Amino acid sequence: LRPPQVHKVRATLLPPTLERVGAKLTERALAAVLLEGARVRPYMATRMPQYPVEVVDGLAQAFASLDADAFAGDPPLAEPAEAAVGARLAGTRGLGCVQCHGFSEHPSLGIPAPNLAEVAQRVRPAWFRRLLA
Repeated sequence: LRPPQVHKVRATLLPPTLERVGAKLTERALAAVLLEGARVRPYMATRMPQYPVEVVDGLAQAFASLDADAFAGDPPLAEPAEAAVGARLAGTRGLGCVQCHGFSEHPSLGIPAPNLAEVAQRVRPAWFRRLLA
């Protein structure tokens, strides 16, 4: 079943939850958001507020430390055969991830969502695996 089009539009207007953000994002990605104003959803009007470095310095490490037990251990890298299955699943004949997510220089087929080629730089593998499960 496909969600109604209205649901897709509303989903692009809502920011992601910050629950367990230290288990989700790498420390580098958290620091980039907090200290540099990094964004992966430029289509959203909602933005993370920017504070002086003295206020947010150390928060990335604190979030990571607080959520360290959420998803113990990063899973091993996928074998080539598993990666091929993942590519099929992400396509239009699988789960359809490309309907919203671009991949590298290939734009999404519909509404924009974070580019899948950049996920590994921002998201912890254990969190991502749990999301997909």
